[in-house]
Amino acid sequence: MSFLSKLFGRGKSAGPQNDEWGMLYYVRCRKCGEVLRIRLDRRWDLQQEFEGSGDVVSGYTATKEVMGTQCFNMMHVEITFDTGYREKSKEVRGGEFVTLEDYEAAMASRSGMTGNSTPPAH
Repeated sequence: MSFLSKLFGRGKSAGPQNDEWGMLYYVRCRKCGEVLRIRLDRRWDLQQEFEGSGDVVSGYTATKEVMGTQCFNMMHVEITFDTGYREKSKEVRGGEFVTLEDYEAAMASRSGMTGNSTPPAH
């Protein structure tokens, strides 16, 4: 596959299913009910946590401020991971975590109403 084909999207999708570094989460806004997809990049979105006064990494924390397109409610997402990037805890203020199925149902409902099948990026 040529460079230009990759650049202009003829070939494998660069979407979440091929995303080596991304971790996807889904949240529903408590105020308007909009369901959003959040992508965390392990290379850039995680802050190292240190245990005690040493230099040994004990885990990672990700924080994101998320706002949808249907209202101005700001959701605060915080997720902690161990050193193997396994989720230890997660919390969202101003919303709730939902499943991939909930997200897909919301997108199907939304595209049926608007005719737009492309979800906005967050």
